[in-house]
Order: sequence, then C-alpha cells, then structure tokens
Amino acid sequence: MRTITLLVFLAAALAACSKGASQGGSVSAGGGNDPCTLVSRAEAEQLLGPLRHDPFRVNSGGNRIPQPNGSACFYEAANGRRVIMDVDWKDGGMAMKVVAMGGSLSEQVIATDTGQADTLEGRWDELRMLPGDNLYARKGDQMVSLDYLGSGIGIAGAAHWAHVALGRFGHPLAYDGAAAGRTAPGPLVTPRDPCTLVDRADVERIIGALAGNPVAGPHQDVCTYTLAQSHGLAGNKVELRVSWKDGFGAIENSRHMTDVVVSKVAPPGSMVRGSTDSGLQTKSPAAPGSDGGFGGFMNKVMGAVRSQGFNVQTDSNGRLQSDTAVAGPWDAGALVNGSGFYAVKHDVLLTLDLRGITYAQAKALIAKAVERL
Repeated sequence: MRTITLLVFLAAALAACSKGASQGGSVSAGGGNDPCTLVSRAEAEQLLGPLRHDPFRVNSGGNRIPQPNGSACFYEAANGRRVIMDVDWKDGGMAMKVVAMGGSLSEQVIATDTGQADTLEGRWDELRMLPGDNLYARKGDQMVSLDYLGSGIGIAGAAHWAHVALGRFGHPLAYDGAAAGRTAPGPLVTPRDPCTLVDRADVERIIGALAGNPVAGPHQDVCTYTLAQSHGLAGNKVELRVSWKDGFGAIENSRHMTDVVVSKVAPPGSMVRGSTDSGLQTKSPAAPGSDGGFGGFMNKVMGAVRSQGFNVQTDSNGRLQSDTAVAGPWDAGALVNGSGFYAVKHDVLLTLDLRGITYAQAKALIAKAVERL
C-alpha cells in the first residue's frame, strides 16, 4: 500500500511538472503550445491505421473530451484504438527525473519494458517506460509522453512516434488541434440498455432456460440473466458486463494484470509460456518439478470446482490457462486466468465470467452480442 501511495504521489508530481509552456512551439486558437503540431495525421496513420478524425487537443490523463488549451493530443483510429501524446515544452528534465523515480518504485511490483526500450535508437537523450504502456522520451529540456495502451502499435511503434515528435520541436506543423476538437466525434458506439444486445430467445438457446426476463443495471453497464436452474455454489446469475468505451485499453490492461498476478504467485522457474497460432498462452504456476502426481491432484481440485458450476479452463496438469488472442467476430478476445472471457468490438468491452456457463457458451453469447454493436 505504501508503494502504491508513493506511485500516486509521483504521478501527480509528474502531471504538475508537465504544466506550463515555453517559446518556440506552435500556438493554436486554444492558446499555448499545441501538442498536435508534432505528429501529423498521416504520420499517425502509418502506425495506427486510418483515423476517425483529425487529431485534437485534450487534457492529460487519458480523457477524450476536447479541450482547446489541453496539453495532450488525441489520435483515434477508425476501429477505436487510440494514442494520447502529452508534451512538456520545458522542464522535461525535471519531469523525467520524476518518471525515473516512479519507474524504480513500480518495478518493485510490476515489470516494465524499460530494458527493451534501452535497445531502441531515436532522437531522444533519454527513454523510459512506466507500467500500462506509457513511454517517455526526452530531448534536452523537452519531453513527449505516450499513452499507447490498447493501441496495438507496440513499444517499437511508440518509440518511432516519439522519434518523429522530438524531431519537430524546432519546426512544428501549421495545424490547430483546438479547432479540430470542435468537430470531434463521440464514442464509436452510443451506450444503451445492454440487455438489448441479445434477445431472450437467443440467450436461452445458448445458455439454457431463464427464470425471467433479463435485467439491466442502472448504469447501462450490466445485463443479468437468471437461469432457471442453479449450478451449485456458482448460483444461477450470469452477468454480461459492458464498457462502452476504451475497451481496447481495458482488455490490454487485463492482460498486463494477469501477467503480474501470475508472476508474483509463481515459484521461480514455474511459469509456463508459449506462442501458438492463437496468440500468447500463459498458464498458472505449478510446483517446480511437478509430475503426473501433482497434475492428478490439481485436476481433482479443479474437478471439484467445476462440480459447483465454476467452469474454469485448465491444462492437463490442472493449471489455469489464459489466451490473449482468442479468434472470433470481435476485434480482440482473451481468456483471462481460466475464469473469464473478454472481447472488444468497436472499442466496446464485453465480459463474462465462467460461473454457471461453459467457456463455449460465453464465447457464443458474446459473439451474438457483438452483432448489434
């Protein structure tokens, strides 16, 4: 908890260091140096793909709401993936010191890609990473920071983005990110009653008879299906949860957290990872030197869990499985810790845990839901 508190403090300090402006930048109608003058739409599209709209100014911190004097620039692809670039026009050296402090603390809890970043070359004097796909690149006393969580561009793409931006401080584009924000679109999908995504007849065909009509939550973020038959300790409630924006970032964050949890509970050398045609597979830890006896024991444990309606997914040794690239009619799909299925379509995140339903049923129900997104 103390480490988390320190990280929050350092994040706030970094945000404070990012305020202010210096001479030499391009001034837009919104006032102050315009962060959208450092990377053009065409340059962004080389990494993100076609954009939905011209880049526009926003406040730092991941908010997509246009702000005429915002210190960050919002780039959104047609499919909803996005990159947010914040800019320190001065005091970049001080800001990078704060990033370095935060990185040293966070790496005690969460691994970052700073080691991999050290192998990259670009216009920066210093390049650092923080958890959650955040890249910081400093040249002299100027710095750009990229939030590329869920963007799909990877660390190499983010580094190239920073390389382009750092090369433009002396001659920014003739562009107005504040003006672009005046016509910026809202979310790809308008929030609505999540129970309208799948008709009751289709729900019953996929997961079984219901005791009544589906019930939507008060915030349009969950639809609850009550099964006619209860399944042990898992009960008879099935919840389809929906996040109507930032789905790509959310599913990527869940992948990061899965890696963190597994790495922290795994004994040394017990983590099993492998690349398959369906994507990266991760498995929960087994004891070092585990054999068929241990696998048999774990399978008995998981069998007992399943008998109570929790349909966890395991390998032959009873270890929980995760798959970060589940194929389907969605843009991204993932099995998380063997106990939940996540899918993103048009930047909308849909999730189901495996209580009372099978993995196949979870995929089928979400496949039906994405048809109406």
